[in-house]
Amino acid sequence: MKMVRFLSLGCPKNLVDSEVMLGHLSSGGYYVMSDNEVSASPNNCDVFIINTCCFVKDAEKESRDIIKQAVKQKRKAGYKIIVSGCLAQRYHQQLNKDFKQGIDGIIGLHLRDKIVSLCNEVLKNELPHSRHCCYWDETAKRARIDNHRVRITAQHYAYLRIAEGCDNRCSYCVIPHLHGSYRSKPLNLVIDEAKSLVSDGVKEINLIAQDTTSYGKDINGNLSLSQLIRELDKVKDLKWIRLLYTHPAHFDNELIKTIGTIDKVVKYIDLPIQHISDNILSLMRRNITGDKIRKLIYRIREKIPDVFLRTSVIVGFPGEREEDFQQVLDFIEETGFERLGAFEYSKEQGTDAYGFNNQIPVRVKRERLDALMSLQQKIALKKNHLLINKKLPVIIDDYSENGYTGRTYGDAPEVDGTVIVKSIQKLTPGNIINVTIVGVKNYDLVGKYQPQITAKRQIKSD
Repeated sequence: MKMVRFLSLGCPKNLVDSEVMLGHLSSGGYYVMSDNEVSASPNNCDVFIINTCCFVKDAEKESRDIIKQAVKQKRKAGYKIIVSGCLAQRYHQQLNKDFKQGIDGIIGLHLRDKIVSLCNEVLKNELPHSRHCCYWDETAKRARIDNHRVRITAQHYAYLRIAEGCDNRCSYCVIPHLHGSYRSKPLNLVIDEAKSLVSDGVKEINLIAQDTTSYGKDINGNLSLSQLIRELDKVKDLKWIRLLYTHPAHFDNELIKTIGTIDKVVKYIDLPIQHISDNILSLMRRNITGDKIRKLIYRIREKIPDVFLRTSVIVGFPGEREEDFQQVLDFIEETGFERLGAFEYSKEQGTDAYGFNNQIPVRVKRERLDALMSLQQKIALKKNHLLINKKLPVIIDDYSENGYTGRTYGDAPEVDGTVIVKSIQKLTPGNIINVTIVGVKNYDLVGKYQPQITAKRQIKSD
């Protein structure tokens, strides 16, 4: 049996593709292993597959650096190298030139299901170096099924992709060029996947897509994310439903009501605003104004008590004036997002913003990023201190020498903080328990679990 090692880079959507490819390989007679840590010198494998990302320059650099390290070790280790994912889709011709005979196979986003035949070919040396598999099907009408995955997340949580592609056409984003137009996965298939994941031990499902709030618009214009959530609520033994990658322009009142009233939906919303200045929002083509963003957040917080809001912001977009950036700082301070990620604008070839005038110098972008994250650090610390002495539901993820680690309902896997849980009782990953928060450690929390002990009635004997 041939061994394949797999390294998945980038976002959860990429990870789902990795899990599907691992499933195909496992069914196709390969022994599969996935590196949990970034390592480009795997031992004892026949094929090393690197599933890449290139959403921004830093992600592209990481992917290329990993490939370089793998190629360097290849002669000694003796494995074949296959590059898949977004970098392969976008730059397959350039990769062939840059790495010459170092890469044995390249497979793009839309032929992931051909990974077994590609591995077979490279192991038999039947694949010409000039050949690549990186087209995408313009005729595809629906998102692909993601069943039969070999999951590389923890056993108790998983990502469930509900759509592929994107129609938003933000001026800075390459995603539509790589993934095509928006394609929802039929509701019955999403539910089938959810049931399959739950039967495999999953307690928490994280809904993902390029834009989850557009779900169903391409299916007769009738289905909606709210309807999907209501159907997922009926899945037996599913405990938590988490909503990621929402778009503020498509977030309606029905969705707010659904999140607020269905207990399985954790009160956590990933709402990337990207900016708040009308000037920059217009240049970004976000199809929403700063005022509408403010009103949406007000409605969310009014209708969903104790909600945790995560957002992302881009600093240094072409044409961003000092007053535009100051609007962002003022808004972040007044809104107090519980979770926030910020990024320097990345100039991506093929996007409209690539040719915009008034590109911001790297130094200025870095200064603005530092200022924003410094502000958010203070906000996050203050928010965490407000949780002390509160009792919150926590899902247990792991055990370490410091105790159990878990997450509150306000923490998504791998991107947010954790809770270090002290407990005299043995806990199992996937358990959801009520934990009293007793301290703060940077972005993380310290909690104590005190199981409720029922005193046994003593019977006196004569």
